[in-house]
Parts: sequence; structure tokens; C-alpha cells
Amino acid sequence: MPTKKKPKAPAKRKAEKPATVTFHYIKSPQHRTIHVDGAYGSVTPQGAILVCFFNERFPIPRETTHDVLDGNVAGEPRSRESKEGIVREIDVAAVFRPSAARRVGQWLIDKADEAQRLTEQAKRVQDRGE
Repeated sequence: MPTKKKPKAPAKRKAEKPATVTFHYIKSPQHRTIHVDGAYGSVTPQGAILVCFFNERFPIPRETTHDVLDGNVAGEPRSRESKEGIVREIDVAAVFRPSAARRVGQWLIDKADEAQRLTEQAKRVQDRGE
């Protein structure tokens, strides 16, 4: 009876040095920091994700009337004319490819988890009086 040959083990590869890439972060002239209370958006006709970031605030008065005493504005306004409700001021909109939206979403979740851990750790240290 013929003997079966054992299959050859795969050849061991030399450990290759991982490839690297360097990213340089440069602020554009339009760079600014914004406060975000929430987001609103939709899917675009091209299949991208549009996200509009907003902050919430009470309406800025259109008009106020103040008393004047000795040439100075005195105290709180006598009357105020303003919109009712809460303003959602949209500061910026961003458009993501779905794959980038998933990566950014996961990054935000990871950073929120990290922030929560650090906050809880700082509270425990504060409670111990250190």
C-alpha cells in the first residue's frame, strides 16, 4: 500500500516591519472651535451622511427698554421683545461617507467612555480628600 505524503507546513515568513504613515495636522484659516449640544441630519441623494451640529440657547432679545438714571443704564430691562422657545443655532454641517461616519461614531463612543472613566476616577479621588 502506498504511503501518503504529509502536507508541507507553510513556509515561515520573516517578521516584516509594519508599514507606517505619518499624518500632519494643520489648522485651516477657517478653523474654529464650536460648542455642540446636538446634531440633526439626513442621508444625501448621493448616499453620504449630512450632520448639522447645533448649540441650544434662549433667544437673543430683538429689543429691550431700560431705565436711565444719572446718565447710566439702571438694572434689568423694563421690557423685552424676543422670540419664544429655544433657539438651535447650527454652527456647522459635515458630510461623511458611511464608512467614515462609522469610524467617527465609534471614536466618539470610545472618547465618551474614556471621559466617563476619568470623571468617575477624579470623583473617587476627590471623595477620599486626596
